[in-house]
Amino acid sequence: MRRKGFVVVSVLLIPVVVLIPVLAQTTVKGAHAQVTYPPSLETHARNIAQIVDAAWQSYADLYDLPLPQVLQVKITLDPNQRLQLYTDGKDSFFLQLSNERQLLPPNQGGPHNVYGFCHEMGHIVFYHRMKSTTGMPDGIGEGWAHYFGSVIVSHVFEKLGEKAWTPPHNYHESSGVPRLTLQVNNPQYLQRDPVTRAAKMLYDVERKFGKKALGQAINKTLAQQPTGKELVPKFVAALVEVTGDASAAQLVPQEFLQSSVRWRTQNRDITNKDLYRGLQTETQDGLTRLRYDDGVMDGKRSMAGSGHAVIFRKPEGKWQLVGVEIFGSRYGTPQPPQEDFSVYLCDAKFEVLKEFKVPYAKFERGPDKWVKIELPATDMPEFFYLCVGFNPTATKGIYVGYDKNTAGHSRMALPDSHVTDAEGFDWMLRCYLKPSDAARQRG
Repeated sequence: MRRKGFVVVSVLLIPVVVLIPVLAQTTVKGAHAQVTYPPSLETHARNIAQIVDAAWQSYADLYDLPLPQVLQVKITLDPNQRLQLYTDGKDSFFLQLSNERQLLPPNQGGPHNVYGFCHEMGHIVFYHRMKSTTGMPDGIGEGWAHYFGSVIVSHVFEKLGEKAWTPPHNYHESSGVPRLTLQVNNPQYLQRDPVTRAAKMLYDVERKFGKKALGQAINKTLAQQPTGKELVPKFVAALVEVTGDASAAQLVPQEFLQSSVRWRTQNRDITNKDLYRGLQTETQDGLTRLRYDDGVMDGKRSMAGSGHAVIFRKPEGKWQLVGVEIFGSRYGTPQPPQEDFSVYLCDAKFEVLKEFKVPYAKFERGPDKWVKIELPATDMPEFFYLCVGFNPTATKGIYVGYDKNTAGHSRMALPDSHVTDAEGFDWMLRCYLKPSDAARQRG
C-alpha cells in the first residue's frame, strides 16, 4: 500500500528474480544493522545503518519490544526498477531505487525515507513473532506500523538530530509524531482510511496507559504466536489484563475485532455452471483429475500476503478430494525452511472446510516442475475453491506457474482475508478426486 508521501510499499507480488546491473556491492555494519549497497551510496548507507541502530534501541527503550539482533538492509540502484522499500517480515529490508534523487528529504521532493525504515521495523516487530498474517483485518498491518514508525522516528530525531540524513532535515516534523497527531485527529482521514483508524487505536492506548503498558500488551499477544485473524482479539484480552481496566477494550473499534473477506471479484457467486467452461476432466493414475491449464507455463509468481486459489466444480455424484498438483519451484536458501504451507479446501463462499499442512520440503529449488501432493480423502461440495498459502517473503517462498491460454477461474486470495481476480491467466493448480467410499459401496 502506498500512502501519499510515503516510501513504504507493502508488496503483494514478489517478482521473478532478475539480475540487477550493479558493478559492485559494499557492506557497512552497525550494532544491529548490516547494510549492503552500491559504492556510490556509501554516505546514505552509513546514514541508514545509524538510523536502524537507533530505531532498534528505541523500540526496546520505549516499548520493550524485541527485534532480531541483526537487521539486513539491501540497497539496489537501477533505472529500470521502481522505488520500493519493503521487508520480508523477518529480518531484512529491501530498498530499490531508480535514481539517487529518491534519497532527497521530503522538503526537497523526496519520500519519507527515515520514517520508512522505522515503519518497516514496526512490521518486523509483529510479523517475525506471528504464526501467519492470514486473516488480519484491513488496515491493521499498515496502521500499527504507521503508529510505531511515527513515534520511533521522532525518538530517533531526539538522539541523532537533523544530520542523521544527507542532506539534513527535520524528519521529526515532517514524518513523526506531529504528522501522526494531525492525521489521527482529522475526521476526513478517519472516515475514509482504515489505516489511520488502526493507527489511532494504538495512539489512544498510549495516551491513556503509556508506552510501556502498550508494549507489554503487545508482547503478551505475540507470545501466543497469533495468526492475523487472532491478533486483535488477543491484543484486547492482553490489554485488559495488563491495565486491569476492562474499559480498555473500548479503545479498539469493532471493525478490527472480526475478520471479513474483502471481495474484489466479478463473480463472487461461483455456483454459476457457466463459469466452468474449459474445465478438463480426465483420468490420471487411476484417479479423476480436474485442470484448466494446458501444461505450458507462461510465467510465475510468488505473492506475499496472498495465496493462489482456483475454483472447481466436481463431476456428478459423491467425490472426495485426495490430492493437488502444483507447477512451480522453491526459492530461497538451499535447505527448505522448517515449516509447513497450507492447502485449503473452501466452499462456494470461500469458507474453509479443511486445512491441510504440507512441508515446504515438497518443493525443490531449481527448474519449475509439477509437484503432486497427496491429501487425506475429504468429502467435498459441488462447487469449491482450492487455495494454497505459502506465507512467502522476499527470501523464502514458492513460485507458482500460470497459463495465459486460460483465464477467469483463478484468484489471489487467502481465507478470512481477501479474494481478488487473477486477470488474464489461471494458476497451474490441479486437483485429484476419487469416488467417495459411500458411493463405492452403493455401486
